Amino acid sequence: MVRSMKFCCCLPVRLGVFVLSLLTAACAGVVAAGLIYVLIKDEDRIRAALTKAQWIAVIVLAAISSLITLFAIGGFIGSLVRSRRLVSGYSTVLNLHLGFSIGAGIFYIITIFRENKEEFIKRCINGSTDKNVIDICNKATTAKFVSLGFLVVSWLIELYCCIIVARYVIQLEEEADDKYRHLHTRSAPSAGGFQYSHARNESQMALNAPPLGGYPYTDAAHSHGHTAV
Repeated sequence: MVRSMKFCCCLPVRLGVFVLSLLTAACAGVVAAGLIYVLIKDEDRIRAALTKAQWIAVIVLAAISSLITLFAIGGFIGSLVRSRRLVSGYSTVLNLHLGFSIGAGIFYIITIFRENKEEFIKRCINGSTDKNVIDICNKATTAKFVSLGFLVVSWLIELYCCIIVARYVIQLEEEADDKYRHLHTRSAPSAGGFQYSHARNESQMALNAPPLGGYPYTDAAHSHGHTAV
């Protein structure tokens, strides 16, 4: 029997994949449905409000969210029926999403930290004389570090989710190998053991069942010693 892998010390990874795939399908499905609905219903207004690059980005985000939803549903079904192929596909999508998130997050961090503090505050205030707006913009620079911490924590959580799903893929592979090994062990003959041969043995058949008509030297006239006195 293959040992069941765990996460969080005692929980089986199959349960983790079940819960994670369900949550992923729900969240990504809501995002995909919302974006597709907006794109279809308010296409003209959204096109007028966004640049061409932003419009393309929204379409790409809707497509990616839809793709993640499909693979998450596949992972959910795979956790129920123990399908290595479905769970492996879900694991691949999670890994790709983590890589994309890290790349986009690093680009965002570089962008916000390269910007001059005074220029950022000036652009945030934008000529306003409201004291509340000025205070918020002055404090907004601390949001850089808050966003950085949020990104790092989210990466660590997503990385652990990827590890959980990858562990279940490994467990399913080990279960498949164990099943294959047991199946062939039962069907294969033991090494060096006696094997009965069904090949035809003409000599043995002749001894066990001699010809009914006899053979020439069974006749007394032709048998050895018939002339003895």
